[in-house]
Amino acid sequence: MIVLKLLSIALALACGAEAQTFPNKSIRLLVGYAPGGGADTLARLLALKLTDALDQQVIVDSRPGAGSTIGANILAKSAADGHTVYFRCGVCHGAGDLRPTSLRHDQ
Repeated sequence: MIVLKLLSIALALACGAEAQTFPNKSIRLLVGYAPGGGADTLARLLALKLTDALDQQVIVDSRPGAGSTIGANILAKSAADGHTVYFRCGVCHGAGDLRPTSLRHDQ
């Protein structure tokens, strides 16, 4: 079910890519979990589909640790140009109130 949702997102992104200049460089797909796990495997499958659909390289960047806060913090500090995206599982960030206050993000 999750794979179907991810593929539908990839197809939705691909529909508008022809008329736009975005993406004009490789896309960084941040994963806040260890390589070889379930989230990493799904992210790599999605990256393959997005690479084909967008004609632009999608690079999976695994940044595990601290309950995926390390990856989220890297995303928060990245340029807001749309070339860095964050892959997360739906239940992993359910305890948002328990996150450290040092995580920077727009409010």
